[in-house]
Amino acid sequence: MRSIQLRLTPRDRRALIAGATAIGLLLVVGRAGPAYRRWEAAAQARADQATQRLAREEAVLRARRPLHDSLTARRQRLNLLAPAWLDGDSPAAGGAALAALVSSAATHAEITMGALDIRADTMARGPILPVRVHARATGDIHGLAALLATLERGPTRLVVRALTVQSADPAAAPDRPEVLHAEFVVEGVWRRPGQGLQP
Repeated sequence: MRSIQLRLTPRDRRALIAGATAIGLLLVVGRAGPAYRRWEAAAQARADQATQRLAREEAVLRARRPLHDSLTARRQRLNLLAPAWLDGDSPAAGGAALAALVSSAATHAEITMGALDIRADTMARGPILPVRVHARATGDIHGLAALLATLERGPTRLVVRALTVQSADPAAAPDRPEVLHAEFVVEGVWRRPGQGLQP
């Protein structure tokens, strides 16, 4: 069998090399182009996420100073109010202090006190807790008014949350002093010693 030999002129050889190179480039570009575009899109997405994260962190840093100043101012205002709160090492002790204040105010107003029911959440763990006393008292209208005024105007901040007043004897003669039965709830604020408000 005779071998067929192709005789190519230098011009044909250059054209063949150029064609083969073009085909090779088309194959490489056809495969590498989509992969490059996917890589470029992923890189752009990562750059966008990093830019957004940086913007959020810069916003937090800008807001940190005013937030710190606001927190410091609030702590200072709360510490100024501390003398008006109930003393005690526990909510129960704060409730006992509140009951003592109510009894003292009743004595000053010449009111007869009945049962005092202390209501303090002894399981709560917050630094500032409300403490309540449910009380019953008997006296005339002037004594009850003096009692309520003493409770609300005293150095310790107290609030009368509920009040019910009934006449002890609605059928009493008009010339007799009216005796009233009062039932009320007094609330104060107890602060856990040494916690929660340090600057």
